Amino acid sequence: MNWSGKRKSFKSMLCPELSKRVDIYVTSYRGAHDDVGEAWITLDGEKVFGAGYYKKLNARYTHDEVAEQDVYDEEEFIRAVEEYLTCNIDEALHSEDDLIRAFAMLDRRLGRRRLRQLDIDLEDAQIVKLCHAIRMSVM
Repeated sequence: MNWSGKRKSFKSMLCPELSKRVDIYVTSYRGAHDDVGEAWITLDGEKVFGAGYYKKLNARYTHDEVAEQDVYDEEEFIRAVEEYLTCNIDEALHSEDDLIRAFAMLDRRLGRRRLRQLDIDLEDAQIVKLCHAIRMSVM
């Protein structure tokens, strides 16, 4: 499946309150010397999360272990979207991949009662906390 098909499938899994507000994008810079790109999530047209090769490289270069945990490149983002689209909501919520768990927070299959019962703590990745807060704001 090409990216536009994955994006359409992803958007169809968003809860109704967010289906028109949240979007995901991936681009590659073909003219760049290394052909890398980036991926990002928007809320109401504003970028709220970004993933890219150079962000990840910078976190590694500065030896910032905390930042490196919450930095992803576009290939990891695409792989997480692909895996998320094929798993059920329980698998997504208990995934070791932070991106997949974050996507699950926005999922229409996650009911309000279960969303309220989720235990999101300080050790969770920033993207998981962000998506949880976005979803809680529309309840």
